[in-house]
Amino acid sequence: MNTYNQALVGLIGSALLITAGCANHATTSPQTYRATDDIQPSAEKLGTEWGEDVNSAVTTVSASRLTNTPFDTATIYYRGEAVPKHIQTMNYIAVSPVEIKVTDQHGRNMSIYRNNQGRYVLPAKEGQRYQLTIANTDRNRSYEVVTTVDGIDVLNGRAGSYQNSGYLVRPNSEVTIEGFRKSQNQVAAFRFATPEDSYVNQNIQGDERNIGVIGFAIFEVHEELPDCEANPFPADTQYAPAPCKKR
Repeated sequence: MNTYNQALVGLIGSALLITAGCANHATTSPQTYRATDDIQPSAEKLGTEWGEDVNSAVTTVSASRLTNTPFDTATIYYRGEAVPKHIQTMNYIAVSPVEIKVTDQHGRNMSIYRNNQGRYVLPAKEGQRYQLTIANTDRNRSYEVVTTVDGIDVLNGRAGSYQNSGYLVRPNSEVTIEGFRKSQNQVAAFRFATPEDSYVNQNIQGDERNIGVIGFAIFEVHEELPDCEANPFPADTQYAPAPCKKR
């Protein structure tokens, strides 16, 4: 497996991608599951709060989307409940060749099941910290994943839109989104919370009707070479320079 930096993709056409800390793609096997109508009446509505600071440095690269519309989308509905008894769960959602996992703060997979409406449901607990991990199993293609939590874009804190930037997932690699991005160096951790304490209710662009929903829009992208920088002593460079675009 190759090691790559995480990345964020921007507008259709020439796009800016912000890259964060390193991650390797770890292969997992989904468990079998069956559709169920086992909806717990006591399930508690939960949102996601603006949690503690988490260090997550980013850089910027250039890329472009190959289409104006997503390659695919996925939605996870979360709520306060235990995993229903006798229900088989899955470790990740497969949106081939992209795999989406929800993990706790220790990197352990959180169980997901599918109800009789075909929705992916994530049982959760108030106060629990979580992360979103997106893996790309393709050997050649890169994907941009625009991500929302409770209808709020995880990068700019605005209402979710396909026009917003997303994380870049390079071939045979994965990225982990730990929270709402505050700056180039930090995010605010994702923590399940009561609707009253959720970020969507403390954000002027938030809509409480979207509480309890995590969304992903996946675009195939072409990463562009950075511009070549001037070097007054090019013959003195010790190693081969990375490819760049000559202007």
